[in-house]
Amino acid sequence: SFRSNYRPSPFHLEDGKGARVGVLRPSVKDLLKAFKSKDPPPDRQKAVTARLLRDVLRLARTWGSLQRHTADLIVGAFFFAMRACEFCETREGGKTVPLSLEHITFRDRRRLPISQRDPELIKRAKYVTICFVDQKNGKKMDRRTQQRTKELLCPVVAWARVCQRVWKRVPGASKKTKVFDLTKERENPRIV
Repeated sequence: SFRSNYRPSPFHLEDGKGARVGVLRPSVKDLLKAFKSKDPPPDRQKAVTARLLRDVLRLARTWGSLQRHTADLIVGAFFFAMRACEFCETREGGKTVPLSLEHITFRDRRRLPISQRDPELIKRAKYVTICFVDQKNGKKMDRRTQQRTKELLCPVVAWARVCQRVWKRVPGASKKTKVFDLTKERENPRIV
C-alpha cells in the first residue's frame, strides 16, 4: 500500500544508501528471523499412502456394506484431495458444503453424461467430476475431474459404487442426499 500511494516502503532500503533497491532493512530481517525461531513447529501429519488404501479396499471386501461404503468414500476422496468435512458428517458444521449426489457427474468415453442409476455405470463411466459447492478457501462451484484408472484404486469406480449404494439402500434418496447417508446405518436404521 505504500507503493500504491507513491511512498517508500519502511521495510526496504532506499536508493542512495549503498544497497540495492528492494532489499530488506537489517532490522526487519532480524525481526523476521526472530518470528521464525519463536514459532512452534508445525503439527505435521503423515500422508495416506496408496498402499494403505489398497489394503483398506482389499480388507473391506470381507466386511459389511457399511464398511465397503466407507472404504469407497475414503478412496474417492483421496483422488480429489478432499477434507473429511467434504465427504462425511462432522460434529461441527462449517462453511464447507458436504458432498451430495447432485455434485457428482459421470461421463462415458465420449464425455457424454451417464445417469448415476445406470445399471452399467461402473463399466461405462470413464470420468467422474465433482463440484465443490462452497469451500473453506472461498472458492464456489469449483469442478474437478478424474479419469478411470486400470488399478484397484480408481476414483471412477469408487464414486460409482458410492452413488449406486446410496440410490439402492437409502429410502427416499434424491439428488440432495449426502454421499455419507448410508453410514448413518447404526444410528438411524433407515437402510432397507
